Amino acid sequence: MKNGIQNSYKEVLQKRVYKTEQQLKYMSLEAEVELLLQRLKTVNNNK
Repeated sequence: MKNGIQNSYKEVLQKRVYKTEQQLKYMSLEAEVELLLQRLKTVNNNK
């Protein structure tokens, strides 16, 4: 029984780590898009 609980716990942790990594990737991409939009606005304003 103990091994089953440990395996389940490991699976939960792995899923949490994966989810956290995905959230970080999303936030990073979101910030990059925001930066590119700001640059585009600056370029358009300087025309």
